[in-house]
Amino acid sequence: MAGTFSLFTINSIPTHTCYVPPAGNNTIMPMFADCVSPPLGEGKMTTRKGSRSKDEPMASFTGVVKYGGSLVDIGKLMQQLEKSDTTRSNTEEKLKEVQKELIVNKEESKKTNEKTSKLTKELRVSNSTIKTLEEELQKAIEDNNVYQRALNQIKLVIRPLVAGVDLEEDDLPIKETTKVKVEHMENGTFE
Repeated sequence: MAGTFSLFTINSIPTHTCYVPPAGNNTIMPMFADCVSPPLGEGKMTTRKGSRSKDEPMASFTGVVKYGGSLVDIGKLMQQLEKSDTTRSNTEEKLKEVQKELIVNKEESKKTNEKTSKLTKELRVSNSTIKTLEEELQKAIEDNNVYQRALNQIKLVIRPLVAGVDLEEDDLPIKETTKVKVEHMENGTFE
Protein backbone atom coordinates (compact mmCIF):
# COMPACT_ATOMS: atom_id res chain seq x y z
CA MET A 1 0.00 0.00 0.00
CA ALA A 2 2.01 2.94 -1.28
CA GLY A 3 0.86 6.39 -0.49
CA THR A 4 1.09 9.32 1.82
CA PHE A 5 0.60 9.11 5.55
CA SER A 6 0.21 12.14 7.75
CA LEU A 7 0.79 12.34 11.45
CA PHE A 8 -1.36 14.75 13.39
CA THR A 9 -0.96 16.31 16.83
CA ILE A 10 -3.70 16.81 19.36
CA ASN A 11 -4.61 20.16 17.79
CA SER A 12 -5.12 18.43 14.41
CA ILE A 13 -2.32 20.38 12.79
CA PRO A 14 -0.23 18.26 10.45
CA THR A 15 3.34 17.92 11.71
CA HIS A 16 4.84 16.32 8.64
CA THR A 17 3.89 14.19 5.70
CA CYS A 18 5.98 11.23 4.58
CA TYR A 19 5.96 8.99 1.60
CA VAL A 20 5.17 5.44 2.75
CA PRO A 21 6.89 2.82 0.59
CA PRO A 22 5.34 -0.54 -0.16
CA ALA A 23 5.43 -3.10 2.68
CA GLY A 24 8.49 -5.22 3.24
CA ASN A 25 11.82 -4.54 4.88
CA ASN A 26 11.49 -0.83 4.14
CA THR A 27 9.49 -0.39 7.34
CA ILE A 28 12.56 -1.09 9.47
CA MET A 29 14.96 1.03 7.47
CA PRO A 30 16.08 4.15 9.37
CA MET A 31 14.96 6.61 6.69
CA PHE A 32 11.40 5.25 6.86
CA ALA A 33 11.22 4.52 10.60
CA ASP A 34 9.27 7.71 11.36
CA CYS A 35 6.73 7.05 8.60
CA VAL A 36 5.65 3.49 9.17
CA SER A 37 2.20 2.65 7.99
CA PRO A 38 0.20 0.44 10.32
CA PRO A 39 -0.87 -2.98 9.21
CA LEU A 40 -4.62 -3.31 9.17
CA GLY A 41 -6.04 -3.33 12.70
CA GLU A 42 -2.65 -3.55 14.45
CA GLY A 43 -0.45 -1.23 16.49
CA LYS A 44 -1.04 2.06 18.21
CA MET A 45 0.43 5.51 18.12
CA THR A 46 3.08 6.38 20.69
CA THR A 47 5.22 9.42 21.35
CA ARG A 48 8.82 9.14 20.34
CA LYS A 49 11.55 9.27 23.00
CA GLY A 50 13.88 12.14 22.39
CA SER A 51 11.29 14.02 20.30
CA ARG A 52 11.16 17.79 20.44
CA SER A 53 7.81 17.88 22.20
CA LYS A 54 5.68 15.38 24.05
CA ASP A 55 2.99 15.76 21.45
CA GLU A 56 5.14 14.76 18.48
CA PRO A 57 3.99 11.21 17.74
CA MET A 58 5.92 8.34 16.25
CA ALA A 59 4.21 5.38 14.72
CA SER A 60 5.42 2.05 16.15
CA PHE A 61 3.58 -0.84 14.62
CA THR A 62 6.32 -3.35 13.86
CA GLY A 63 7.88 -3.74 17.31
CA VAL A 64 10.88 -1.73 16.16
CA VAL A 65 11.61 1.66 17.71
CA LYS A 66 14.18 4.24 16.80
CA TYR A 67 16.14 5.06 19.95
CA GLY A 68 19.37 7.04 20.13
CA GLY A 69 19.88 6.83 16.39
CA SER A 70 19.50 3.03 16.36
CA LEU A 71 16.63 0.71 15.66
CA VAL A 72 15.64 -1.34 18.70
CA ASP A 73 13.52 -4.49 18.44
CA ILE A 74 11.10 -4.34 21.38
CA GLY A 75 10.05 -7.99 21.05
CA LYS A 76 13.64 -9.17 21.24
CA LEU A 77 14.30 -6.86 24.20
CA MET A 78 11.26 -8.30 25.98
CA GLN A 79 12.50 -11.85 25.34
CA GLN A 80 15.94 -10.92 26.68
CA LEU A 81 14.32 -9.28 29.72
CA GLU A 82 12.23 -12.39 30.42
CA LYS A 83 15.30 -14.59 29.98
CA SER A 84 17.38 -12.39 32.30
CA ASP A 85 14.53 -12.39 34.86
CA THR A 86 14.41 -16.19 34.72
CA THR A 87 18.19 -16.39 35.03
CA ARG A 88 18.16 -13.94 37.95
CA SER A 89 15.41 -15.93 39.66
CA ASN A 90 17.33 -19.20 39.19
CA THR A 91 20.53 -17.55 40.44
CA GLU A 92 18.73 -16.25 43.54
CA GLU A 93 17.34 -19.73 44.25
CA LYS A 94 20.80 -21.28 43.88
CA LEU A 95 22.25 -18.56 46.11
CA LYS A 96 19.67 -19.40 48.79
CA GLU A 97 20.55 -23.10 48.51
CA VAL A 98 24.27 -22.35 48.76
CA GLN A 99 23.64 -20.10 51.77
CA LYS A 100 21.69 -22.92 53.46
CA GLU A 101 24.54 -25.35 52.70
CA LEU A 102 27.02 -22.83 54.08
CA ILE A 103 25.05 -22.55 57.33
CA VAL A 104 24.91 -26.36 57.63
CA ASN A 105 28.65 -26.63 56.88
CA LYS A 106 29.45 -23.95 59.47
CA GLU A 107 27.43 -25.86 62.08
CA GLU A 108 29.18 -29.12 61.18
CA SER A 109 32.56 -27.37 61.28
CA LYS A 110 31.75 -25.94 64.70
CA LYS A 111 30.75 -29.38 65.99
CA THR A 112 33.91 -30.92 64.51
CA ASN A 113 36.07 -28.22 66.11
CA GLU A 114 34.38 -28.81 69.47
CA LYS A 115 34.98 -32.57 69.13
CA THR A 116 38.60 -31.97 68.16
CA SER A 117 39.08 -29.68 71.14
CA LYS A 118 37.47 -32.22 73.47
CA LEU A 119 39.60 -35.07 72.10
CA THR A 120 42.76 -32.95 72.38
CA LYS A 121 41.98 -32.28 76.05
CA GLU A 122 41.34 -36.00 76.60
CA LEU A 123 44.65 -36.81 74.89
CA ARG A 124 46.51 -34.40 77.18
CA VAL A 125 44.84 -35.94 80.23
CA SER A 126 45.69 -39.44 78.93
CA ASN A 127 49.31 -38.45 78.31
CA SER A 128 49.50 -37.02 81.81
CA THR A 129 48.01 -40.24 83.23
CA ILE A 130 50.45 -42.34 81.19
CA LYS A 131 53.37 -40.28 82.47
CA THR A 132 52.17 -40.75 86.06
CA LEU A 133 51.75 -44.50 85.50
CA GLU A 134 55.22 -44.73 83.95
CA GLU A 135 56.70 -42.99 86.98
CA GLU A 136 54.84 -45.40 89.28
CA LEU A 137 56.06 -48.36 87.19
CA GLN A 138 59.65 -47.09 87.34
CA LYS A 139 59.36 -46.81 91.14
CA ALA A 140 57.85 -50.31 91.35
CA ILE A 141 60.75 -51.72 89.29
CA GLU A 142 63.27 -50.00 91.55
CA ASP A 143 61.45 -51.33 94.64
CA ASN A 144 61.37 -54.80 93.07
CA ASN A 145 65.14 -54.69 92.52
CA VAL A 146 65.70 -53.61 96.12
CA TYR A 147 63.51 -56.47 97.39
CA GLN A 148 65.24 -58.93 95.02
CA ARG A 149 68.67 -57.95 96.38
CA ALA A 150 67.41 -58.23 99.94
CA LEU A 151 65.97 -61.70 99.27
CA ASN A 152 69.24 -62.86 97.63
CA GLN A 153 71.24 -61.58 100.61
CA ILE A 154 68.89 -63.38 103.01
CA LYS A 155 69.24 -66.51 100.92
CA LEU A 156 73.04 -66.26 101.08
CA VAL A 157 72.85 -65.98 104.87
CA ILE A 158 70.38 -68.84 105.28
CA ARG A 159 72.10 -71.24 102.87
CA PRO A 160 74.98 -72.15 105.14
CA LEU A 161 72.51 -72.69 107.98
CA VAL A 162 70.54 -75.20 105.99
CA ALA A 163 73.52 -76.85 104.35
CA GLY A 164 72.03 -80.28 104.61
CA VAL A 165 68.85 -79.25 102.88
CA ASP A 166 69.01 -79.71 99.15
CA LEU A 167 67.77 -76.62 97.27
CA GLU A 168 66.55 -77.28 93.78
CA GLU A 169 66.30 -73.68 92.82
CA ASP A 170 69.33 -71.90 91.55
CA ASP A 171 70.02 -68.41 92.74
CA LEU A 172 67.85 -65.98 90.97
CA PRO A 173 69.94 -63.46 89.10
CA ILE A 174 69.38 -59.81 89.91
CA LYS A 175 67.94 -57.91 87.01
CA GLU A 176 69.41 -54.48 86.62
CA THR A 177 66.39 -53.03 84.91
CA THR A 178 66.09 -49.63 86.44
CA LYS A 179 64.82 -47.64 83.48
CA VAL A 180 61.60 -48.09 81.57
CA LYS A 181 61.43 -47.05 77.97
CA VAL A 182 59.12 -44.04 78.00
CA GLU A 183 57.21 -43.13 74.88
CA HIS A 184 54.74 -40.30 74.99
CA MET A 185 51.90 -40.03 72.56
CA GLU A 186 51.46 -36.50 71.29
CA ASN A 187 48.76 -35.63 68.73
CA GLY A 188 48.18 -39.29 67.92
CA THR A 189 51.84 -40.18 67.20
CA PHE A 190 54.66 -41.50 69.35
CA GLU A 191 57.61 -39.21 69.92
